[in-house]
Amino acid sequence: PGAVLLASGVTRFAGVTGAGLVDATVPRTKASARAGAHGAQTARVAFQETYPMGGAPHMGQLTDTLRADFTRNARAFDKMTLLTFRLNQAAARGRGACIKKPLAKILDLVWLQMIIGAEIPGSVECGPGLRLPHGGRGLIINANTVIGSNVTLYHRVTLGMSGHDPSNVPMLGDDVYVGTGASLIGGITVGDGAKIGAGAVVVKDVPANATALGVPAVNR
Repeated sequence: PGAVLLASGVTRFAGVTGAGLVDATVPRTKASARAGAHGAQTARVAFQETYPMGGAPHMGQLTDTLRADFTRNARAFDKMTLLTFRLNQAAARGRGACIKKPLAKILDLVWLQMIIGAEIPGSVECGPGLRLPHGGRGLIINANTVIGSNVTLYHRVTLGMSGHDPSNVPMLGDDVYVGTGASLIGGITVGDGAKIGAGAVVVKDVPANATALGVPAVNR
C-alpha cells in the first residue's frame, strides 16, 4: 500500500517529442548551445502538458516513468530518493492535492532533507530516466531548473540560481552527465550528451556532446 501511495502522483514524460520546441522565456544569447539542448526544451513542454492544473495523471504514465527511472537506478536506496522526488513533483497538481501535498512534504522532509541531505523541489521540471548514484546525497537543485531525459547527477552536485532572477537557472538537455561536486550556476544551457567533470564550476553554456572541466570550467 505504501508503494502504491508513493507512486500515485508520478507521471511520465517519455514519448513526448519536440526537438524544435523552444520555450519563449529562454534567452537567445548563445543560440548554438541552446539549440543543442533539445532534451531540456522537450522536458519543459512535456512537464507542462503532463501536469495541467486540475488534471490528474493516469496509471500508464506512472508506470512508464517509474520504469525509466528504476532501469537506471539498481539500488533500493536510489529508488527511494526518486520515488520521493516524483511524488513531490505531482503532489501539488491534479486531484487530491490537499491530501497528497502534506504527505509528500513529510516524506521530503524526512527522507530527502534529513536522511539524504538533499534539496530536490517538486517544481523541478525533469524528464524520465533520471539517475542518482549514491541516492542523490547532498544534491541541491533550484526549484526552477529544467532537466532532460536520462540525465545522471552524482552526489553533491549544485544546480543553482545566479542573482535575483528566478529564471536565471541551468537548463540540462538529454543524456547529460554531471560528476561529483560540480556546480552549475546561472542561466546556462548544457547541451544534449554533454559531460561535466567532478568539481567543475560551470558558469557558461556547454555545447552538445562537449566536456566541461575545471574552475571555472572550460569546454573541450
